[in-house]
Amino acid sequence: MISAILLGAFLLLIIIDVPISLALLGGSMVAMLAMGSSLSPAAQSMIATVDSFALLAIPLFIAAGDLMNRGGITSRLVDLSHALVGHIRGSLAQTGVVAATLFGSVSGSAVADTAAVGSAIIPPMIKQGYDRAFSAALIATAGTIGMLMPTSITLVIFALTANVSIAKLLLSGLIPGILIAMMLCVYCYIYALRRGLAAGSAFSLRRLLRAIGNAIIPAITPAIIVTGIVGGVFTPTEAGAVAVVYAAFIGVFVYRELDLKGILESAIHTSLITGLVMFLIFTSFAFSWVITLDRVPEAFSAYLLNGTNSPLVVFLLMNLFLLAIGTFLDPTPTILITVPIFLPIAVQFGIDPIHFGIVFAINMAIAQVSPPAGAPLFTACGIAKVSMAQVTPPVIPLMGVLLLSLIIAILTPSLVLFLPNLILAR
Repeated sequence: MISAILLGAFLLLIIIDVPISLALLGGSMVAMLAMGSSLSPAAQSMIATVDSFALLAIPLFIAAGDLMNRGGITSRLVDLSHALVGHIRGSLAQTGVVAATLFGSVSGSAVADTAAVGSAIIPPMIKQGYDRAFSAALIATAGTIGMLMPTSITLVIFALTANVSIAKLLLSGLIPGILIAMMLCVYCYIYALRRGLAAGSAFSLRRLLRAIGNAIIPAITPAIIVTGIVGGVFTPTEAGAVAVVYAAFIGVFVYRELDLKGILESAIHTSLITGLVMFLIFTSFAFSWVITLDRVPEAFSAYLLNGTNSPLVVFLLMNLFLLAIGTFLDPTPTILITVPIFLPIAVQFGIDPIHFGIVFAINMAIAQVSPPAGAPLFTACGIAKVSMAQVTPPVIPLMGVLLLSLIIAILTPSLVLFLPNLILAR
């Protein structure tokens, strides 16, 4: 009954266009009052939740990605990508996918990845004869790869919410992320073949070596972060701080494209994004607090146990629910609302929490390019100057590529867990 009141109040506030963070808080307060509970214990728990050293990793990773973008990193990663795949049919589309994968490794944000790479790639794609809607759909889809890379904000928030190893989760995302990139490149090749789009210039080893030399400094950022965390040199939060200092240093002193004005603008942008994310985490905990108090996870688990004994069926049902809710909610509130419910059930059915986290992230990637609410899709549409209606047909087969990667991840936990088991098992 209490959960029904909670959900009803939340949906009502969403319908009347209340911001999601306030809708979460308002719905939770209505439910608490309905159950006769004091608001003080929940408020104290909410404050304790955000008063966390580990959560500092979020603004630090956001700042590092923003500084990288302002410091001239994007153009160098695009040049490297073109040197790698510019000789393949559909060269600009291939370059966009590879560049999004590389930039996702330093930004950790699907929206930032789409904006940075899209601004550099979509206009040339359109000039070369690519359809505007396809260009927007492709770069938005490729931008979601950043959600699986070593600086992924989504994975950090999941790890903190689920109380699992951040290092393991970041390592686990690498193989699925690279797999998605490869599958998108194959799709681009088929698309270019059907449209009669030629390859770019011939492969040049000299140009590739020059591009590697220009991009090697920012490209080692994820290696520094992962190696430092895995090796126990620093915590994820300290890794974020190292990434910020590194990004500022190369932007100011190496590439000399970042000045004091750029640093101040980056600080303001980081503060705004961090404020939004942290307030969302703060209010989402109230929602989770009511759900836990009403024993929803236990009831849902009992319902599934009575319905089936198959871990695969349970996993598929949870994925269907995540795809549905992720279409309307951003990844952060989806994590904070659903993980406390689903993770205990997943563990009870023998599903590894790290495996569940990566599958969760791929679900969120699919949701991020699902009309009508995908933020990366909106970003790419703005760059390409197309409407959501125009971009929907070409994005559907690209969502199919992501869906295929999701199925592979669900059915092959050994593939997802290979790197953490190999590196962290020692």
